[in-house]
Amino acid sequence: MEDLSAHARLVEQERKTRRDPVTLYEKWVELGLTETIRLVDQINHVITRKNSFDAIVRIVARLVSQSMSDPEFVANREQRLRAERAVFMAATCHTIPTHFARFTPILRQGILVTEGGRSGRPSLIALTGQESLPLLAYDNPLSRVIMLEAHLSGHLMIESTLEKSQRRAWIASGKKLAKKICDACRGRAS
Repeated sequence: MEDLSAHARLVEQERKTRRDPVTLYEKWVELGLTETIRLVDQINHVITRKNSFDAIVRIVARLVSQSMSDPEFVANREQRLRAERAVFMAATCHTIPTHFARFTPILRQGILVTEGGRSGRPSLIALTGQESLPLLAYDNPLSRVIMLEAHLSGHLMIESTLEKSQRRAWIASGKKLAKKICDACRGRAS
């Protein structure tokens, strides 16, 4: 009996000292998925350089097609959906899911999503009409692109900008980002 508990303590201590990969990106590195890592790095580079979600998706569709050795690239609905998934996967792969615990995140097809699990809040379906949305951090470059695009579609106020951005992704501290973008826009107009 004594040997069993001592063994259990050793196993527990070893588990605590060994650091498991926390993010999806770290898991890919551990698994040696160099092509996936290269593609994700290229996508993140595109995200930081473009200010239009549609432009990002078009470029990423071509990158994904090239990575799959598809000689005849034709932008169709399937390619676009695959590219959108790749964009959100690349944007969220460095995210530590425990930082979003209040959103009850789920990893679905490599993308961190929320189903609107915050207690005391209206359901995600009631707010956005969707069952789940990709979950992005406030400081993620893709969050800024989505929020800026939502605002520029009609120079909307804070609440409307936030609602429009929530058609694409759920941004943690989204209201704060919407306010920052709307204030910056009003500052330039003065």
